[in-house]
Amino acid sequence: MNPVDLPTFPPGKLVGRVAVFDVPGTGADGIETVLRPGCFAEALRSTENTVACVMHAEDEGFLGSVYNQTLRLWQDNEGLMCEIVLPNNRLGRLVALCVHRGRIRGMSFYSQGMRCTFNEDRTKRVVHEVERLVDVSVAQPAAFPQTSLKWAPTFGTGR
Repeated sequence: MNPVDLPTFPPGKLVGRVAVFDVPGTGADGIETVLRPGCFAEALRSTENTVACVMHAEDEGFLGSVYNQTLRLWQDNEGLMCEIVLPNNRLGRLVALCVHRGRIRGMSFYSQGMRCTFNEDRTKRVVHEVERLVDVSVAQPAAFPQTSLKWAPTFGTGR
């Protein structure tokens, strides 16, 4: 990375697919997981929606939150989507630059309380409902390789 790139690179915003419906992936616990369409509806309706966006599914770096309106989450027909207005600081610029250059391309999420069904030996599960989203994360590699992340510049102070 050219040392001039990071200080001058505009943070902008990220638009990403956090999760994909009806496509197998491996959860953090190693169990093959399929998310059913609409499974995030309850979590998105929650009045206690304090979902944050962090780096690599840990508190390595705070990138935004629903509470401070720098993270927006919604479902479409394919899965869970997000928009993150990145902070104008070193981490925000570094993440923007890495996504722009293709070094970070995926996303993940951490949740609590899922309504699932399992196969007989409990090696596969189908998630029907996620009760609470704790965070979404910018990650490489992602648990579900079908996730995506794109960088977009922003102009002025608005979105």
